[in-house]
This record gives sequence, C-alpha cells and structure tokens, in this order.
Amino acid sequence: MRHYGLPEKYVRIFQSFFRGTRSAVRMKGELTDWFDVNSGTGQGDIQGPPVFNFCLNFATFLAETNKTISKGAVLQKGNMKVEEKVILDTDYADDMAILDNSGEGLQESTDLLAHYSSYAGLKINAKKTQCMAVSKCASQRPFIRGDCIELSVGAEVWNTTKKQMKRFEVFHQTSLRRILRIKWFYHVSNEEVLRSAGIKPVETFISAARLRWYGHVVRMPDYRIPKFLLNWKPNHGKRSRGRPRKDWKSCVLEDAATFTGVKDINNIKTEALAANRLQWRNMLRRQRDVCDAGHSND
Repeated sequence: MRHYGLPEKYVRIFQSFFRGTRSAVRMKGELTDWFDVNSGTGQGDIQGPPVFNFCLNFATFLAETNKTISKGAVLQKGNMKVEEKVILDTDYADDMAILDNSGEGLQESTDLLAHYSSYAGLKINAKKTQCMAVSKCASQRPFIRGDCIELSVGAEVWNTTKKQMKRFEVFHQTSLRRILRIKWFYHVSNEEVLRSAGIKPVETFISAARLRWYGHVVRMPDYRIPKFLLNWKPNHGKRSRGRPRKDWKSCVLEDAATFTGVKDINNIKTEALAANRLQWRNMLRRQRDVCDAGHSND
C-alpha cells in the first residue's frame, strides 16, 4: 500500500482490521476454542477486495520488474518515430490475462507471478486457468507445479474458415442427434434436426459473439488497448510466403453482411452501425428469433 502512495493513516486502518484477530467455529450449537487468524480476510469483509487488488497488483509489479527472458507481448517495436508498446497483462476485477510473444516468456511470467503472489497467501488455481495460443501452431502450454493449464480459445476472437465452421457444425449435429435420440439410419436431414431442437447452426452463435465483441471494441475510447489493436498495423515482423491468412476483421465483415443483409458492407459502414449501441443490439436480437444465439445483454 505504501508502494502505491496510500497515506500512512489508511495503512494503519487496514492493519487494525487484522491485528489481533481471533475466531471460533460454531458446531452443533457449540463454539470451539478461540484461535488466532494470521492470514486471509473474512468472507464478506469490506476490506477484502482492496487488499486483494493491492496484493495482486504488487505481485504483478514484482514479476514484471524481475523478468529477464522478455518484457511481455510486443505490440509495436520502437523506432525514431514511434515508441515501443509492450503489454504484460490485462486485468478485470479478479481475473488476469498474461501476455507474451513466446512460450518461454509466458512460462517465466507464470512462475514469477505464482512466486510473488504466494507472499500474500495467494495461489494460482491451474484448473481454472486457461491458455490461448494466437499463432499458426500452439506451443507448449504453461504449467504450475506440474499442473498443465488447459488450452482454450474464445469464440469472440476466432477468425474461422469455412472448413473449420463445417467441423464445428458436424460436432453440433452429432450432439443434437444424441440428445434427441435420432439414429443415423432414420435419414433425418440436418435442417430437420435444427428445427426439432429449435436452434440455429453453430455458425450463428459464433458470428453473434464476434459481432457483440466488435461492437464493444468500436465504442471504447481510443486509448484502450482493444481499440488500439482493432486497427493495428505492426511495423515489425515478416509475413509468411503464400496467400495471407484470413484475419478477424474479414470475418466480422462477413458476419455483418449476413446479419444486416447488405452484401457490399465495408469497414466504415460496419463501424458506423456498431457505434450506435441500440441499433447494434437490435440487429443482433433480430437474428435470435429461434434461439439465443447472442447474449442477453447484446
């Protein structure tokens, strides 16, 4: 707390919450012996969230200060005209996403964060931790004390091809047929399965999630990292040989053309539509006439 410039008066107030704390447990109407509480905060204590944030932020600061393999994810290399832009983590409430350009750097950040968080009694739950690989091939997943972290991705940022969508729909159809007890020899078409289930193809879910996130990003202030990345053109690196890979914004344009019915829609028109939150929400909701393909707060 002193590191972040909190006045000494407030530091002493926080210390008084925990100094000399004693507790007892009620079991079958009787209290156990009283015992000292030397770590943690009580459930529902108002001082719990700020103490947690101070501890986590300071552990992240120490991890960032002591990194040697890398600084984090390099978004923009510095030169005479522009400054280097590096990001190590993004946080929301008690959730944290660690970013890096290499598996070794990500593992180093994970190790350092786990080490310095332990000073405050915080532990990383490997079962609740996931890893997203943004590359042509997934590298070694980071781990914590022998527990491998699950590899997962979010549909909002998928840049899918027709081949991938077809594989998703195959899995979707297989799951629905098992639920509805439709055997393969019944010769029921995929369209009939969807009508029986009252649901749309899985592509509708993915497209709605993508457009929902696009709308959020478009309406963000320009200084936010997601808004910076939306129109980001890297000034470093080298493109691989061959046809360029399908990017995320191309998928968004295809989704917007499907949802709006405008075939020649472009980035300018799509961004103008997304800037109007009410209009964007209504467009997504119109595509959910059969099922909740988007989100209740679209």
